[in-house]
Amino acid sequence: MLTKWIFFGYDKQALIKNARFPICVLPSADDVYHRCASDMLEVIIENNAHGEPTVLVLPLGPEGQYPLFATEVNARRISLSDVYFILMDAYIENGKDLPYSHTRSARRRADELIFNRIDPALAPSTEHVLHMRADDVGFVNRRLAELGKIDLCVAGIGINGHIGFNEQVDATPEEYLAQAHSRILALSTETRLITAINCYHGALAEVPRFGITIGLAEMMRAKKIRVYCFRDWHNACIKRAACDKPSGRFPATLLQLHADVVLYCHEAIVKPIRFQI
Repeated sequence: MLTKWIFFGYDKQALIKNARFPICVLPSADDVYHRCASDMLEVIIENNAHGEPTVLVLPLGPEGQYPLFATEVNARRISLSDVYFILMDAYIENGKDLPYSHTRSARRRADELIFNRIDPALAPSTEHVLHMRADDVGFVNRRLAELGKIDLCVAGIGINGHIGFNEQVDATPEEYLAQAHSRILALSTETRLITAINCYHGALAEVPRFGITIGLAEMMRAKKIRVYCFRDWHNACIKRAACDKPSGRFPATLLQLHADVVLYCHEAIVKPIRFQI
């Protein structure tokens, strides 16, 4: 096998051995979603027990964990009254947030996947659900400063290594993190193309060209970062994120610099990648 990066050829054992942060390989994609829901619940339950607020930074991709989370909240009667849910990124068009009527509106997706499914007696107040705003890019950062912490940042990995909408830049880790604060930015062709395939039935022209994101620099301040991968194409992304040198050219590699990051994936997507036989 010939490849630019030898780690693409790693099997599960070699990946776990050579990864620069812990990787947990679960049997199936469903197990990955359940693990994510459990991790969110665990932090909330612990903080509730100590009378402390919980601050979660969440993506809207992956999404499969959220209905599971809502089901468990209702079944176990877990109060979310002191939980802050921060949506890490969103699409924008013409310099404005997508309208709530748009199927990819971050606010709408969060309501459909999480909040509309939760018993109102347990649900957080609307003031505790924070989303990025095109008209006030610094809004979430100010609220994070007031809250003073992020207990858990949940993340996926984009095909080009983005976390949130923190796109690739040819920069050292120090240079990248120095500029990777909350911002509006043009989305890469790769990001838009994979979104068209996964969410727009191939209609690339309909995918917004701009997004707004919490900076990776802000995410790196979380006490814990947990990454969840489940798609076939995540195979190469996982291996590069965990085994390549940290660089702005693949932002997920910068997670190696965090003190408490774990990546969860499933058996089917950590097989060796072979380009030649």
